Amino acid sequence: MSLLNYLVRSVAEMPVMIVGTYRDADADVGGLLVQTLDELTRLRLAERISLRGLPRNAVAEMIQALSGREPPPAVVTLIYSNTEGNPFFVEELYRHLAERGKLTDSSGEFVRDLKLADVDVPDDVRLAIGRRLARLGGETQKILGAAAVIGRSFTFDLLEAATGVDADLLLDRVEEAEKAGLISSNLQYPEARFQFSHELTRKAVLGDLSAPRRQRLHLQIAEAIERVYAGALEERVNDLAHHLHQAGVAADAAKTIRFLSMAARRARLQGALTETGDLYRDALQVLTRMPDTSERDQLELGLQLSTGAVLMATRGYADKETALAYQRATTLGERLGDPTQVVLAFTGLVMPPLLRGELDTALAIANQALSASQRHGKPKTQIWGHHISGVVQYHRGQFASAWDLLGQAHAEYDEEDHRKNPHDPGCEALQYMALTAWQLGMADTARRRMHEAICLSNRLQKPFEIARCNFYAAFLHALMQDPGPAKEFSEKAIKWASEYSVSVFFDASRIIYGWAIAKQGHGEEGVACTREAIECFKAADNRLGIANYQGFLAEALLSAGSPEEAIATVEQELSLALQEHQEPMNISYLWWVRGNLFLKNARPEAIAQIRGLDKSSLEGAEKSYRTALSLATNIGAKYYAIRSATSLGRLLAARGNAAEARTLVEPLLKNMTEGFDTRDLVDAKQLVEDLS
Repeated sequence: MSLLNYLVRSVAEMPVMIVGTYRDADADVGGLLVQTLDELTRLRLAERISLRGLPRNAVAEMIQALSGREPPPAVVTLIYSNTEGNPFFVEELYRHLAERGKLTDSSGEFVRDLKLADVDVPDDVRLAIGRRLARLGGETQKILGAAAVIGRSFTFDLLEAATGVDADLLLDRVEEAEKAGLISSNLQYPEARFQFSHELTRKAVLGDLSAPRRQRLHLQIAEAIERVYAGALEERVNDLAHHLHQAGVAADAAKTIRFLSMAARRARLQGALTETGDLYRDALQVLTRMPDTSERDQLELGLQLSTGAVLMATRGYADKETALAYQRATTLGERLGDPTQVVLAFTGLVMPPLLRGELDTALAIANQALSASQRHGKPKTQIWGHHISGVVQYHRGQFASAWDLLGQAHAEYDEEDHRKNPHDPGCEALQYMALTAWQLGMADTARRRMHEAICLSNRLQKPFEIARCNFYAAFLHALMQDPGPAKEFSEKAIKWASEYSVSVFFDASRIIYGWAIAKQGHGEEGVACTREAIECFKAADNRLGIANYQGFLAEALLSAGSPEEAIATVEQELSLALQEHQEPMNISYLWWVRGNLFLKNARPEAIAQIRGLDKSSLEGAEKSYRTALSLATNIGAKYYAIRSATSLGRLLAARGNAAEARTLVEPLLKNMTEGFDTRDLVDAKQLVEDLS
């Protein structure tokens, strides 16, 4: 220190700078270093600069330098939030995670779903923090232990209530910890708040506590929250649920479940569906500690239905855990004789077989749901029975029946009855009414009903319903061969489904988005998007609508200039569709796409191009169109029928059979009462005029 003092004074008038670093938290207040710096600062010969942690972008650069590749945002966020940009902590935590195989997968790519719970404290960091902790008094270390259990940040009042330590003594303890650089304080009016310097510091403190002590501290903190915030417990529900759950057997099971359920409902209203599912599963885990009683069964029934509804949104309808939740709910509902809950459970049970394309099984369960809802006789129950039966009938190609059932569901809808559910039967009934209306030849009605569904979902602000509604709006416009609106709605659906982890509609919306951009001239990009999304959709055990989606892929391939691959896609899917007894309207669509592929996607006016094709192609196209027309006519799918008839009519006219062409198309066109601006009717009308 004498040398430093001498050098600083000697070069004071020279263009020389002396730079030195030290850890202020490790410096002895009465030591020579602090005394020397104080004296030099007083003489204006030295200036202190406090070094803060690196900003987030610098942490990203550091990780990239250490790994040799760009890290995903989630990894950067996780490391930054645990280290606050401390370079030593960043490097040690990176190496620690990498050495334990938590940072990358088997292919060497960064893990994208790394969670905070996966992060423990590296040994070197633990030692560095441990040296600071060792300098504190025993009582201060106990206070820090309680603070670490509270969380990353805490208030003085809550710490006082949880520890029962006198306020003045407690203040001495926290100030000792603050001087050691382990915590910091600031005034957030009207209360003072403390925060651990790094999340790793808090975890290191927690690591020194035994499991039973942590449980007891969690219980003490939960009780303290109830006392300190007695007038505003609604705002502290998440904290209470966390501490009671972490207290384990030390906490009352019924009370823990109550607050976990409240926190889950709060998370659901905020659109945090993944967190909602985790909270409901925690509540079901706690439920196993309760004795078997009818009250316990009633509690479990509500939890299973809530869990199933959230899992349906986040993991998809075909997920096994979703099915198990609804199966258990059905058993409990029947045991308790609760008709509303039984109907909701049956509704959930319909979806796995429906998504797998097992239409007969889905119909049998839907009929049970409908019967149970009719026995109950209340609109808020009947709406689910009518809705789910209408959905199944739509996919079976029974459009008239579907229209009647969905209309009844729509009439029974009361917004207030379903506000707490992440699903909304009013929205969903309108969506399927729109699809059914289009199949029945009512395009204007279809667009109007879908617009009503969009408006309702936007008003309700339920993330699952917004994602779902925008998907079905995109799907409707894809059915209508209208890529502009299909792209617009699919982009919105992808945004909402991605943000709120609604996987089934994320994949399905990307299928439509890929088809739409391919039809707009971005063939290769569209094919890549559609193909990848179909694979993800199928990987989740989904088969519903797959014939439609493969048809979209074939159309995209044709737009990208790959007709051979397109025809192979259609032929393979037609073979599977006939084996699996898939939805008849989708098979009709596939046959129509097949016909277009034989004609090399010739435009309607390209008579010369059609006449120039070989006999085999012409016969293949004619067979495909006739099959598509027959299937569509049999089930009353009016737009598929007139679309197939128009394509067949163009082909027949080009081959010199104008009379049959007109006979096919004109009656169908005269039978249409709306939607005259749609592409299908514009093409049909043009053909009739040309033939005249």
